[in-house]
Amino acid sequence: TLSLQGANGSYLSATTVLAASGGTLALDNNAALAGGGSGPPIPAAQNNNRLADNVDLQLRDGNFTYRGLANAAATETIGKISILGGHNIITLATSGTGTAVVTDVTDFTMAPRSTVAFSTTTLGGTTQLFVNGAVPPADPTFILPGVVTATDFVRYIGGTGFTPYTGYATDFSTPGTNVSVTAASAVASSVNINALKRGTTSFTTTINPGVTLGITSGMILSSGGTGTYTGGTIAFGSTPG
Repeated sequence: TLSLQGANGSYLSATTVLAASGGTLALDNNAALAGGGSGPPIPAAQNNNRLADNVDLQLRDGNFTYRGLANAAATETIGKISILGGHNIITLATSGTGTAVVTDVTDFTMAPRSTVAFSTTTLGGTTQLFVNGAVPPADPTFILPGVVTATDFVRYIGGTGFTPYTGYATDFSTPGTNVSVTAASAVASSVNINALKRGTTSFTTTINPGVTLGITSGMILSSGGTGTYTGGTIAFGSTPG
């Protein structure tokens, strides 16, 4: 783990930074360091230029954390975010009246079968990640394949950046929808939905005998509890989820 903090913590000479195999790159404007030995204490400080504006931030089973100083308008500009593979976590955080905004000035790219989870409850609000270039193509319902928060699929909106998806159906009656279920439910007849989100408690989804639940995006998101599926068939098709 590499954590850049204090008033002067920066790595402006780097043109590429890779966080891999569980490693974390943290830009932590809200962390203070206690003095030790002959070193003085280092207070928390907001520094809006810890990385060069052209740096390629690469993640392969890695983590990137951006934390703004409490009650401050925190920003950071980087050159590119490259998701090279595996499961990766991007944490955006602030507190009090603060905001935390990271801007990627070129592209946000993802290797096939890689995934990204945003660890924040305020994505698209007080914590934002904007991309001036290209993001991975969204599916027909506007969600981004392989990108989630702890509780939602994610879409990209120009005014808010990466943003939790909200347009869920609540049952399996309409083909092509993103379905959110929070309690025991049934799939009465064969249907192809786009993606499935299940709620935070343990419950069973019953697929009637001989019925197929198709999930064309290949994505099921569980936000907690144990999800049990009984009865018929779940078919993911050929799309990587």
